[in-house]
Amino acid sequence: MEEILGFLLDQSEATARRFVADLDALCRLFASQPGVGRPRDDLGPGVRSRVVGYHVLFYRATADKLTVLRVIHGSRDIPAAFGDPG
Repeated sequence: MEEILGFLLDQSEATARRFVADLDALCRLFASQPGVGRPRDDLGPGVRSRVVGYHVLFYRATADKLTVLRVIHGSRDIPAAFGDPG
């Protein structure tokens, strides 16, 4: 997250603020409706994802907790970012 925010701040403070606001709104949505994301069991049991701008947020929800696993730029090799080389 620090790398993403640093990059966005270098581009535009308004863009960085918008990203943080979008991310916050998405996390609130997940907290109230954890099943709204796309299932990504190929990346791990119970992993779900949702696009945030140019990035993809990956999370896992349990009965009492929502865990954000990663936020990755959509152009990256996502399986490799999760430790699966191929």
